[in-house]
Amino acid sequence: MTPPDAAIVPRPDAGPRAEASAADDAPPGTGTAVAASLTVRAWLRRGAFWFGAAGFALVVVVIAALVNGVTGATGGPLDADNPAPRGGMAVAEVLEQRGVDVLPVDTLDEAEDAAAAGPGETTLLLHDRDALLTDEQLQRVGGIADRLVLASPEFSVLQALAPGVLLAGSSGDDRPLTARCSDPAATGGASIRADDLDAYRVDDATLPAGAQAAECFPAGDGAVALVRLVDGDRETVVVDADPLFTNDQVARSGNAAVALAALGSRPTLVWYTPGLGDVEVTGPPSLAELTPGWVTPLALLLGIVALAAALWRGRRFGPLVVEDLPVTVRASETMEGRARLYQRASARGRALDALRVGAVSRMATALGLGRAASVQDVIAAAAAATGRDPGDVHAVVLGALPATDRELVTLTDRLRALEADVTDAVDPTGGRTT
Repeated sequence: MTPPDAAIVPRPDAGPRAEASAADDAPPGTGTAVAASLTVRAWLRRGAFWFGAAGFALVVVVIAALVNGVTGATGGPLDADNPAPRGGMAVAEVLEQRGVDVLPVDTLDEAEDAAAAGPGETTLLLHDRDALLTDEQLQRVGGIADRLVLASPEFSVLQALAPGVLLAGSSGDDRPLTARCSDPAATGGASIRADDLDAYRVDDATLPAGAQAAECFPAGDGAVALVRLVDGDRETVVVDADPLFTNDQVARSGNAAVALAALGSRPTLVWYTPGLGDVEVTGPPSLAELTPGWVTPLALLLGIVALAAALWRGRRFGPLVVEDLPVTVRASETMEGRARLYQRASARGRALDALRVGAVSRMATALGLGRAASVQDVIAAAAAATGRDPGDVHAVVLGALPATDRELVTLTDRLRALEADVTDAVDPTGGRTT
């Protein structure tokens, strides 16, 4: 009997019914609480990975939000509203304090509208950092204003808007570069300094007819850091504004003076950094557009041929087995088949071992030996029961190995005779069948 105060605990293999029964029989407030705690623990164990992943993602989001809040970055490099180190907000604010109307835009249509609505003459700053504009769009940019400032231009921008000006690579260091020119854009006598400043080279052979180029801030090997092209009423300034005019570099040497001279000579400055709005939205070509015209009829013809061949040469499968399963096979057939396999492989030892295992098992049963009896125990008991020499019995059961088929037959006869003698010895009434 179970003591009255003993708790009823279900067996681990009792299943849900036993657990429910145990919970019902247990005192109030005990069995149900145990089952609930086990269920919650198992649920938490199974979801540990997902809980950890969710926690890690939450930590990453919080850290990213904190970092973004600390930096305060709101735009890309050299953007007029970006206060980050690589932004251009410092130059834009100083220009506005000097009375220049700075108009940041990020699409070509907005740039055209801003230049048309601006009072008086306009300077257009173009910083196509991601090379989003096509040749046709660059031609439109050239017609927005008669004064262009190309900030860190790529090859395509130079080719379209400043022909004759070529990229000359980086200056290689941050040493100060002296203007050595009297051009107003360079504020004569000033010097500039920035890390990894790109330089440019003027190719007189490709300059437009009548255009004049002023080269300022020599960087060595014929390269300069600022080029000003004048072609009639059009003026184009080429300068590596990123990083020269960025928030963290503009205060070095005479960078600020050059920035104000290049960008503040007109009452309106359209600060144009092309964005995704300037990218033409075109979907990928369809499969029909990519496929040649002869592919579709050829595919249909091949399909028809394959279907006709399948109907012509296809097999008509019938039942795999004629008689009903299971199929009964006589034991003698399997025995003969295995014997032929032993004979073909000349595996006389394996065949004799199979016969010996069966004979030893039957003799152990006849002698009344248990399952724990070893072969040596069977040999000793058989020798004692039959009066044979233990060595002879050992040779018949374990020792002798046949080298020829004749020896295999001889050993088989001796093994059968030994088993018959054991049976006669333990059954003196003569009940053995032959």
